[in-house]
Amino acid sequence: MDISTAIQKFTDYLKFEKRYSQHSIVAYSKDLEQFASFLKAQFDTQAVEEVSSGFVRSWMAIMKDEGMEARTINRKLSALKSFFKFLRKQKVISQNPLATISGPKAGKKLPAFASETEIDRLLNDISFPDTWMGRTERLVLQLLYQTGMRRAELLQLKESQVDAGQRVLRILGKGNKERLIPISAELLATLEGYMQAKRNELEVADCQVLLVNEKGKRLTQNAVYNLVVKYLGQATS
Repeated sequence: MDISTAIQKFTDYLKFEKRYSQHSIVAYSKDLEQFASFLKAQFDTQAVEEVSSGFVRSWMAIMKDEGMEARTINRKLSALKSFFKFLRKQKVISQNPLATISGPKAGKKLPAFASETEIDRLLNDISFPDTWMGRTERLVLQLLYQTGMRRAELLQLKESQVDAGQRVLRILGKGNKERLIPISAELLATLEGYMQAKRNELEVADCQVLLVNEKGKRLTQNAVYNLVVKYLGQATS
């Protein structure tokens, strides 16, 4: 398949199935189109079936020689990994050329903020552990970044504040003032699945508390802080 056609199929997938923002889709497209230009210039090919890990390493070497920062190279590799993972799933290619590729190590310093694209990648491309805490950590990040609530509000969130009928979260802020935060149908379904699983899988002393650890206890401020730092570091490195 011609890479331009493949990129179009991939961006349609991000738009219509994954529901990525337009900003994120444009960012993915730019990175993939840069790789397509590299293929044409260096290897005179536009066929995704011909791309090998050697091609990708050559692209990485050129970017490094041009003085590109490790964080930027890793971002472009993340886009490429998602792209070829999609093509593998669609059976367009038989092997993923990025399966053995690791990006350059970046510094440990975290940015002051994460871009919309990085949050999309965090929630959709990074693998969370297949455990109760992995499930909880992903939900914490979804709630923080899709609702904008404060950490204290998140920790105090109760099941009764999830209003499925109105599809909103009823948040009690300072002075016990209530505000309504609309949530997506996808996030509501995730919340409902989480609450049901909590009853089925854990021994919880107080089921009214929404977010709990694997022991059924309320999350702490440090736990939330540490998981945000951990996953944000992966998304922006």
